[in-house]
This record gives sequence, C-alpha cells and structure tokens, in this order.
Amino acid sequence: MEEAVLNYYLQAGFGGIIAMIVVYQVIQSGKIASRQQEQLQNLAVELEQQSTIISNLQNIQIKNLDKWARVEDRLISEIHDVSDDLKEVKGMLSRK
Repeated sequence: MEEAVLNYYLQAGFGGIIAMIVVYQVIQSGKIASRQQEQLQNLAVELEQQSTIISNLQNIQIKNLDKWARVEDRLISEIHDVSDDLKEVKGMLSRK
C-alpha cells in the first residue's frame, strides 16, 4: 500500500495525493449519506406503524370507556328502580 502511494506521489505530486484523499472522502461521505437515508426511511416506516398502533389503542380505550359509561348508567338506573321498589314496600309495611 505504501509503495503504491509513494509511486502515485512520484507521478502526480502532492496535489495528486490531496486530490486522491478528497475523492476518497467524497465517496465515503456518499456511502454514509446513503446509509443514513436508508435508516431514516426505516425510522419513518416504523414511526408510521407505531402511530397506527397508538391510534388503534386510543380507539379501543374510547370504546371501553363508552361501554363502561353505559354499564354505569344502567346500574344507576337499576339502583334507582330498586330504591323506588324498596320505598314502595316500606310504605306498604308502614300502612299495615
């Protein structure tokens, strides 16, 4: 490797070595940018999937809360009915 660089230096001079280093850096930067772009695309897909999952979970939670609210309303209504029946029975007993 050192001999190849030395031969290139003898043929192209210091400017050639600098040009070779710059070209190498540009190529490496391009490879790194490509990898980063691919990783960003993967993250975007993963983020979209997570957003969908969160949205689905929110919808499920809202449905569960609505269901419990309806159950609670029914229970309260039944308690009022039983209370009314109890008052009626109590009134009947007090009249006897």
